[in-house]
Amino acid sequence: MKPRLIVQQQATEFVSRYGIHAASNEGQGGGMVAFAARRRLAPHETVEFFTDESRAVPLFCLRAETAMGERGRYFVQDINGNMIGMLRKASSLPLNNITWHILDVRDKSIMTLSADRQRAAALHRLAKPHAATPKMVSRFLEYHLLFRDNDGHEIGGYSQVPQNNNLFQIKLTEETLHTVDWRVLAALTIAIDT
Repeated sequence: MKPRLIVQQQATEFVSRYGIHAASNEGQGGGMVAFAARRRLAPHETVEFFTDESRAVPLFCLRAETAMGERGRYFVQDINGNMIGMLRKASSLPLNNITWHILDVRDKSIMTLSADRQRAAALHRLAKPHAATPKMVSRFLEYHLLFRDNDGHEIGGYSQVPQNNNLFQIKLTEETLHTVDWRVLAALTIAIDT
């Protein structure tokens, strides 16, 4: 698995900004492929992606199916409104384990993204004797997620870059890279943050 996208997040009190970069072979951020900004108090509004921070040239958008509810679908559309792919969020307990379903334009599953069950169990056991709160544990798990194919095999990951709270990376196998449009993966990084 190699890094495919690097996401640089800058969060202020009211706005989160995301610079999405192609990853180099060494896993470093290369040129910017997309930029988006989302108001933090409006998680279900349409998020537009642009070629860069000037916001002059639109690329695609992420739109929630409905403004209400935590378990809705999100549509990734090109600038003409054509569907590129979809995302669906499903929550379960314990540890606020959130699973994202990455779907094609026909609403068929391509892969899922969720917490590593072994890591979750280990952290849960460690948290109890040290009085760490479940919220601290779930916050750690939120940024250490695994992509799995429809058979449950690990095919990639989404994680925080060590020693940098504002950088995140998507790693995928070569085969998986060709099954999903990069714009759907870029939109997923913002959807995860809602």
